[in-house]
Amino acid sequence: MRAPAGRATPHHVNQPGRGIASTVPPKERSMTSNDHDSPTASAKKLTVWTRGPITPGGCLAGDAILMHAGSGWPIRLRDLVRRRDALVLTMRDASVLAVQHPAAYLTHEEVQLYRLTTYTGRSVEAAADQPFLTRDGWKPVSTLCPSDAVAIVAEYPRLFGRGDTDAELVKLLAYLTANDTNSDGAAPPIVDPDVRMDFEGAVQAKEDECAEIDGESDPPRLYVRGPSGTHSKILRYMDLVGVHGVPARERVVPEFIFGLRQDKLRLYLNRLFTCDGTIETSGRITYRTASVRMARQVQHLLARFGIVSLLRGIERNGDIEAVDLLIT
Repeated sequence: MRAPAGRATPHHVNQPGRGIASTVPPKERSMTSNDHDSPTASAKKLTVWTRGPITPGGCLAGDAILMHAGSGWPIRLRDLVRRRDALVLTMRDASVLAVQHPAAYLTHEEVQLYRLTTYTGRSVEAAADQPFLTRDGWKPVSTLCPSDAVAIVAEYPRLFGRGDTDAELVKLLAYLTANDTNSDGAAPPIVDPDVRMDFEGAVQAKEDECAEIDGESDPPRLYVRGPSGTHSKILRYMDLVGVHGVPARERVVPEFIFGLRQDKLRLYLNRLFTCDGTIETSGRITYRTASVRMARQVQHLLARFGIVSLLRGIERNGDIEAVDLLIT
């Protein structure tokens, strides 16, 4: 499944930032350094991240988040340069993405950065000379306009980790960090009896208990507690992975989730959408969260399965109240 090329909306970033340039492997370097317009393959199939003409000033922001192609874990570009031990995805001929060790690591002096936001909601900050692939060839980000279409990655082939975590804990992480929870052990409102049974079964499998919260909801909401007044194993686990008690707007997908095997990652996304997803009569699926960062993370995880989603902010009184991921 391929995404349409994203429409480019470059924004000027007022504060200068420190850029760190990632380099292309030697083969790509020799193929592109003499021809500003190569390659000429379809913009719908290419990634803009790891291949392009060599320009002295081109670089991405050091805070740009890449995915370690060996583990699937997120890594900031400046950390990749500092550690010098990561694998990245690069583009070969015929638009094929492949795993590659970077050929070199370069730092760049502080420069003005530009923010590029595509129609799908993806965003990246880069120096003025950083090239992006458009239907008319490679263009520096500073010359792009809203009518330009840039190439994006629609699917990350084989970008799945080898991590294996207990399936019940994966389910509970999704349930207990849903949009209508406080990440304090209370489950979201669950009306569907099958979903309620799934949640209760996961809690019991971890030797904790489900109790009902007194209130007006029908059926009553559930919360997790340890048996006979003991500490809850599930809440200790939420503490361990950094999601216990985190406010809704600040929630993130725990880093280890990115390194899970394909089946466990699918399970996590399934339960996220069970809690915060809706299906319209038109067939469009929407996932809603109060956290912009979590929305971007889920958008990336969906792309690993070849699912294209559009990110849209829901505003109230000038502030982003929630973020929707739309799958059509």
